[in-house]
Amino acid sequence: YLTMKYRKRIYGGLLICALLVGFSTKKAHAQYMPVGYDRTYGENVNYPHMYPASGGAVVLVGTDNEKTTVTWVKRAGEILFSKTISTSFVSVSSVSAIDNNRMLIIGQGSVSIKGKKAPNLIGRAAIVDKKGDVLSQVELGGNGSNLICGKVLRNGSFILAGYELRANGTRAGMIGKLDASGKQVYKYVSADSGPCVAFNALGSATEYVHAAFTGEDEESLASVVRLDSKGQLAFATNIPNEGFNVQKMITSIDDHIFLIGSSEFSGGRVLKLRPEGDIVFNKEIVPASEFASLDHLYLAKNGNVLVGGNGGDKSYYSLLRNDGTDLQKYILRGSIPGRGMNGSTGKSAIVGFIQETIRGPIKGLAKIEGQINQKSPDENFIKRQLPSGGIFFPRPLIEGLCMLAPIKHLE
Repeated sequence: YLTMKYRKRIYGGLLICALLVGFSTKKAHAQYMPVGYDRTYGENVNYPHMYPASGGAVVLVGTDNEKTTVTWVKRAGEILFSKTISTSFVSVSSVSAIDNNRMLIIGQGSVSIKGKKAPNLIGRAAIVDKKGDVLSQVELGGNGSNLICGKVLRNGSFILAGYELRANGTRAGMIGKLDASGKQVYKYVSADSGPCVAFNALGSATEYVHAAFTGEDEESLASVVRLDSKGQLAFATNIPNEGFNVQKMITSIDDHIFLIGSSEFSGGRVLKLRPEGDIVFNKEIVPASEFASLDHLYLAKNGNVLVGGNGGDKSYYSLLRNDGTDLQKYILRGSIPGRGMNGSTGKSAIVGFIQETIRGPIKGLAKIEGQINQKSPDENFIKRQLPSGGIFFPRPLIEGLCMLAPIKHLE
């Protein structure tokens, strides 16, 4: 089951990626968007996870009664395959592409223990190919652990992150590295923070990791750490805001760290950390309230930062210089389920959502000059996703998928 909050935003981020490709310095023009296909896949299968594959294809992943179904849909809507994979998950946290032919599925699995009635729950990751065959499966964490995010490195090693349970039942943030065979290289567990919700694997000859751990209650602090390839700690920086829930983190090419999140006490905030770990700025974007959230973070090559989130019946977004000062700042009616930035040009796009009409504007922003164009689509959908192959509208809580032709221009 997906709450309305997640229905509005879970696919909004990817919507913008292809829209930015359509930006032009010339005068923009509108284009008719015909329906490419509108089909149903499977019976009584809910697909909460979707990502765009190569050539306009889409991969859908769902789990029901520990049976994980993967459906690969071609550009024109035909099914390449749909099958229950051999590796079972109790729940799936995320699905991502490794390359054109492989995907990484991560979440929580179960393991039967001899002499124990209830199975252990552990963090699990599986690599699945374009035929739906499981190529490898690895596990990380003790009983009660769960994986939230992960990546496969070029040498086949895994970086996996999530949480495992402390003795008192609270969730301790966890990140670890496994080699291609599944052997553990290291595991780092945070003593004071909640789940590891984001990380950046960096470096060339030898990798290092920036990892962000969220705060969950009054006793756990959000934090950012840097680990080397052997799991040795270079720094650990606590975020001073109480109950700060981390949403996203990006490391710039000069190793500065940008982090967003929110709490009802300090609102939606964006932070910048130096490579040594100290905080450069900690800026409020969304005013403090129980509805405050900051969900979107993009970084351009020129150093500009695009951030945005929601605060009840209003939405907030800002384009910042890399020192935290505002270039542009807007407050809109309704919410913003998605936005994006072209990292090369600095141009940005904002997708609005108004609950009463289930519609909203799409705004284009220049890197400095302000709003350059706007379009108000008529489509009556809650979720939107726009890779380069077309616009995908997954319908909430059913197994349908609608696709429209790409937008070439924005008016």
